[in-house]
Amino acid sequence: MAPNGGNVNALANRVSGWARISVGTETIGVIGASSPVFTTIATTGNLGFTPTQTGGGGFDVAALARNLQTGVDEMRAAGINKIVLLAHMQTISVERQLARLLNGVDIIVAGGSNTLLSDATDALRPGDTSMGAYPTLEMSSTNEPVAVVNVDADYKYLGRFIAPFDAQGRLIPSLFDTSRSGAQITNQVNDAAGGVTPVPRVVQLRDALNAVIRAQDGNVQGRTSVFLDGRRNSVRNQETNFGNLTADANLFYAQAIDPTVQISLKNGGGIRSEIGEITAPAGSTDASQAILSPPRANPDANRAAGEISQLAIGSALRFNNSLVTLDVTASQLKTLLEHGVAMLGSQGRFPQVGGMAFSYDPAGTPQVVTSGSVTTLGTRIRSLLVGTDVVVRNGSLQGDPNRVFRLVTLGFLADGGDGYPFPPTANQVNRVNLNSVATASTAGGMSNFAAPGTEQDALGEYLQARFRTTPFAVAETPDTLDLRIQNIGRRTDTVLP
Repeated sequence: MAPNGGNVNALANRVSGWARISVGTETIGVIGASSPVFTTIATTGNLGFTPTQTGGGGFDVAALARNLQTGVDEMRAAGINKIVLLAHMQTISVERQLARLLNGVDIIVAGGSNTLLSDATDALRPGDTSMGAYPTLEMSSTNEPVAVVNVDADYKYLGRFIAPFDAQGRLIPSLFDTSRSGAQITNQVNDAAGGVTPVPRVVQLRDALNAVIRAQDGNVQGRTSVFLDGRRNSVRNQETNFGNLTADANLFYAQAIDPTVQISLKNGGGIRSEIGEITAPAGSTDASQAILSPPRANPDANRAAGEISQLAIGSALRFNNSLVTLDVTASQLKTLLEHGVAMLGSQGRFPQVGGMAFSYDPAGTPQVVTSGSVTTLGTRIRSLLVGTDVVVRNGSLQGDPNRVFRLVTLGFLADGGDGYPFPPTANQVNRVNLNSVATASTAGGMSNFAAPGTEQDALGEYLQARFRTTPFAVAETPDTLDLRIQNIGRRTDTVLP
């Protein structure tokens, strides 16, 4: 830890409550905040978060604002009148709430929600849709302007805001210049795009990284004749063909070690990107007209069109979670799936499954989990089928609720990640950490770029075994045609025979 108020140039690899940046004769105060939901959606180690989460994964935004206001007040007392909040709240509505609750913050750089803000002069990538103005203007608790900025993830855009201030350190919205500010498309081929002058050392590092990327993109694992939908808005809201593929891969891999494993469960939030191309018809700016196609060729890496590389797998499953097998009862399985659909609307917890199918009613009562325990029973799961075993019919458990299914899931989820209400690790029945028992030859041993027992290794081995020569060909469907995960607010329930 470093004392508050230090210059950022002296704070490398240290943590401070707030810091200052000198820009010419001006001093800018910077304070950061991460969402309390990180304790369930990420591995946070010994980091503490305040306020704590409330039931259902929410938290008291006003309490967070009060915590931040303490640091803001310290900066203002030190004579700093231009203050930036770097916030990673996962949902931009929270950053906008903070803008209205705080006093003295001028700019909030939002993060985690992948919300693409833009202005009228910004050109967007094919298939992208603006989600609001860049910057989005809010009024603080003392009725002063606050600018909220955000762009999409994965380096697709660079956000730029030229902030005009008056002598008292207040933003002047009437002087916001859309021609100089907004979401700028990044350029992959022109180092001098936008009139910049490349820095030789940066170019050297870039070229070294490109050599690694080229090698990984040439390491082919399998083939697909269709677009593999791993887009954030897809995998966090419905079944997708890529969600099915990676869930099936985990099942295939686990069964190579333990043939009794029947079902696979993972979170949509663990899928970080699609595998394939998104293009738009000439002249179109309508995202609904975007053309989705399998990966195009990369001659520079000697990879043909439709081939799935190590690079694509590493990008899509970039957390590379370890895999775990354990026993769950019929009752526990329903509870896990209730959690997966308890919070809808692009939540990372949304499930992707293999070896089973279920339907859910978004109008049903959402399950609430508080501090790892179910405090409100959910009624959203309407049907659940494992193989030919009817587990849930019309929302009610069928048969012995204590009968056991062998499940493969991510170690992150088994340890309570995304709030999944698995029993504490010590109480999990017959838990096996596959990264402790898997070897380089597990499931065929034809893929060797990822550590054994991980989801990247599972997908690589599955592709090598099933789709090395014959491409994966199950196209993505709208949620009205999904079969494994059926939203009965959108379609008729056909899960049970």
